[in-house]
Amino acid sequence: MTQENHPVLKGAEELYAKGNHVGCLVSHGFTGTTQSMRPLGEALIEAGYTVCMPRLKGHGTHYEDMEKNDLSRLAELHSRRV
Repeated sequence: MTQENHPVLKGAEELYAKGNHVGCLVSHGFTGTTQSMRPLGEALIEAGYTVCMPRLKGHGTHYEDMEKNDLSRLAELHSRRV
């Protein structure tokens, strides 16, 4: 798994909240971060849904972290099956 060398921007952290039996996976785009999706994630939580909003490596930190990214994060998320 690749390591990030830069801090995560405020508001770009991952978000997970257990709610009802309906789960929502909220994903940001290739050049985005969880910052742009946070209002949607928080609205879904407020409505009672279970929400998983992962942050992909290098997103919300620095482009240098993204350049080192590989598929290990996707494999990790899949193995957790949240």
